[in-house]
Amino acid sequence: VHTLLIESGNGAVKKEYTFEIDFPFAQFTQTDYAQATAAIDKENGHACIYGDSLVGVRIYDINDMSQYLHFLPIGRVYAHKFTETELILAGDDGITVISRANALDPETAIVGNYYLDGISLYTFADETVYCFGNESIYSFDMATDELTHIANLEFACQSAYYSDGLICLVSDQNDRTAYLFDTESNSLSSISFEKPIDNAPICFQNGYLAVGNSLINVMRQTRLICIDYQPSMR
Repeated sequence: VHTLLIESGNGAVKKEYTFEIDFPFAQFTQTDYAQATAAIDKENGHACIYGDSLVGVRIYDINDMSQYLHFLPIGRVYAHKFTETELILAGDDGITVISRANALDPETAIVGNYYLDGISLYTFADETVYCFGNESIYSFDMATDELTHIANLEFACQSAYYSDGLICLVSDQNDRTAYLFDTESNSLSSISFEKPIDNAPICFQNGYLAVGNSLINVMRQTRLICIDYQPSMR
């Protein structure tokens, strides 16, 4: 059961909603690692788990996730993407490509590695890998190993989130601002907050940006819910 509290700007009006979220298709399982992100490959019968305290990934048999089968020491991982035949992982040590068919075999699981000098952050956007470093944004073609400079940002990126042609960027130099980079026009806009957001949970999906307890419709440039964070847009 979840509770949502909506409050007016001056705090005079408050309304509380209680609701449940039901996922009839979901399956509960317990692993030997807490607060993990899981890349689950049902077709090939395995799961790849990573988290901030792991300097690599754990591979599990999807039928028994109480203990991992093997560990791939590829550095801290923070994002993943599935293709038809591969699991692509992005992390502090670059990009690692795992064969979906061979993930359960530690000897043949890894089929590719990419490390780019000066790049400190990666994010996946449809068929493109976007890279961030030297206060700039790049695109990377894994087929040709070609790194293409797209735009200067004039700030370093701490984290990046992609949705529908937009990349939400959080800078470690300004902890009260989220930036929106339009991948079609290469234009940059920003959303300012009264409180720091560098440690706030962020989710960016389908044109909505959730930062802490704030929910913002990015396409319409409107604030839907704002409790702890009060954004202004420009």
